Amino acid sequence: MKITPYFALAAVFILALSGCARLYSLALPNHFESDAVALPEIATLDGGALNEPSALQRSRRFPGLFWTVNDSGGKPELFALNHQGRLIQPTNGVESVGIAVSPAKNIDWESLAADERGNLYLADIGNNLSQRRDLTIYQIAEPDPRHDLFVVPSRVITFSYPEQQTFPDAQLRFDAEALFWLDGHLHLFTKHWKDRDNALYRLDISEKSDEARAVFIGVHRLGGMVTAADATPDGRRLAVLTYGGVWLFARDGKGDFFTAPARWLPIRAKQVEGIAFADDTGNELWLINEQRELFKVETGPNSPGWRFRKLDDGP
Repeated sequence: MKITPYFALAAVFILALSGCARLYSLALPNHFESDAVALPEIATLDGGALNEPSALQRSRRFPGLFWTVNDSGGKPELFALNHQGRLIQPTNGVESVGIAVSPAKNIDWESLAADERGNLYLADIGNNLSQRRDLTIYQIAEPDPRHDLFVVPSRVITFSYPEQQTFPDAQLRFDAEALFWLDGHLHLFTKHWKDRDNALYRLDISEKSDEARAVFIGVHRLGGMVTAADATPDGRRLAVLTYGGVWLFARDGKGDFFTAPARWLPIRAKQVEGIAFADDTGNELWLINEQRELFKVETGPNSPGWRFRKLDDGP
């Protein structure tokens, strides 16, 4: 049977949708743990321009303010929200809740990070099929959401994984949704679609080049695909998020987070993809899901639901 160009395009579209649906089903846990905590919702963000938040980052410039972005295909915009979960509107009379990042393109924005010098990093690192050659991180000076309507990136940083030899990668090992700042460097966790591994990389950025070097640190099995991570500014605590739970790692100095048993909180929070410490103490975490719901998790030693758990990093 002869296939018309329109029919061929429709067939490709249907196959793409079915492939995405399969990948999405693989990302979610097969079952939640029996003692998973159904997190109480503290706020639902208004719809409109912010329709699929995929990241969360506490502001280093404005106390009590958080940043988020839309997932793939959204406009290249940055959104601010306060501790009550309300989106910040500019005070100059312009009806807008998103700060345009220009020039930039949202192919698959998945994460945010912040350094101690006042920079935000917008991570265009989503790569479900491990086929992208244009992984990008936009560095911007943190704007003022009450006055700024747009921001221009100070750097456009590109990188690739040195271990990737084929595009797409047959094992689908080079997707990522978790960027965070630690020990003076950007770090990220990859999420593998065909095994239980999550690889940790450090991104070394030269002052002379906007092409970062991705340095492989190690592989960890975190019981699910990592969707977000955040570290306290002092580098003593690291929170890592999966759809099925939250890991909380602690260390003294700049040692390895992953050698000692960590704390684990199994959760139910739908498609949760953003996590951030609420302040410098590390005693509270905020989470956000793609359904625009915000959650708060206490991390103190007597907070309910947490338990110690070892990583399953064996073969």
